[in-house]
Amino acid sequence: MMNRKRTMAGGLLVGVMCVFLLAPSASGQTPPDASEDAGPRSVMFTLYMVEGVREGGEDSIPSELQGLIAEIRGDYAFHSYRLMDTSFVQTAANRGPVYVTSVVPVPTNPLDCVSIFSSFRIDARQVVEEGDKPALVGLEFEFIGEMPVRDFKYVGEEVVEQLSFRNSSAYSFAWIEDGKPTVLGKVNLEGYGDSVFLVVVPTLMPPAAPAPQSTTSALPMNALVTLQYVQGVRGDGAQPLAQPLAEAVEKIPGGDSYQGYKLVDTNILRVFPGRNFSASSPLSTVVGLPEPGGMHSSIGAQEIVLDGNACWLRGLDFNVDVPYKSVRFKNGRASYNIDYKRVGVQTSLHLPLGTYAVIGKLNVDRAGNSLYVIAKVENAD
Repeated sequence: MMNRKRTMAGGLLVGVMCVFLLAPSASGQTPPDASEDAGPRSVMFTLYMVEGVREGGEDSIPSELQGLIAEIRGDYAFHSYRLMDTSFVQTAANRGPVYVTSVVPVPTNPLDCVSIFSSFRIDARQVVEEGDKPALVGLEFEFIGEMPVRDFKYVGEEVVEQLSFRNSSAYSFAWIEDGKPTVLGKVNLEGYGDSVFLVVVPTLMPPAAPAPQSTTSALPMNALVTLQYVQGVRGDGAQPLAQPLAEAVEKIPGGDSYQGYKLVDTNILRVFPGRNFSASSPLSTVVGLPEPGGMHSSIGAQEIVLDGNACWLRGLDFNVDVPYKSVRFKNGRASYNIDYKRVGVQTSLHLPLGTYAVIGKLNVDRAGNSLYVIAKVENAD
């Protein structure tokens, strides 16, 4: 029987950190913290992993990062730069940390049987806006990269090689400008990316329109939650999307080049506000999946709250159990098992009612097959 290891890289980030925010201002004073009364500001964080390549190759980076690479090129002795991975997640500011855990696609892999995994932790503490100046987002940032390595242990007097994971990490707190790519760290992924720049781009989302006064009602009202999982397809297998879903996909942040998209799965749930919800299902229709075994997805939220023409999805947690081959070496021979690792997106966010909104994106295998999580919430009654 397979041993299904249900672990999540985000679970590694359990330390509690107290940070006093000093927002930049003309007077040098700290602006007041955001509050419920100030209204939520939603932020889409696009997370890039960019590798500095020491020998050969041409730049392979999206247009939105070319200005940043031009700025840092003179500071490092790299021949070229290439985009390793792109993830993103939408969240409401000042509502706690969010996590994106993903499989990192790598062109060469010293241990061909397994992938490397990335985990981003973002805590958007505050948004500062002043007149026509670009908004600033104050955030706490943490990254962990898990890399497979061949490890050794003694079994009696015999030395046995086995697969284990080693971590690289980065942590910072920073104020970064709305829409501006900013390097928040640089790590070594030990054979999988010698110098990897961690680039974050915050994008403030437009607020939901206020609800007309006439829509207020004392009657119980359900919410209809539709969750769509869309794959970015690099080769054959793309399929047309329904028009409302296609319009949401067109708003996906840049950094990826796909020939098309395919709807992989849909969950529909009718939920009474103030309650939680959950759903799970196999993901057996992912195009071009090279890994052994199948995938399984699960999604849930701690609470859904209707808020005029918008809604809160609090404690939203989307996970995919992805298979990989773990290896054990004995007497120079390799034996394999199928293990599972959990990747996903955890966030709390404020969404307008009645329209599809992109929640996040993660990779589910080392070939770069990606899943986009897209949600729509409506009044059901």
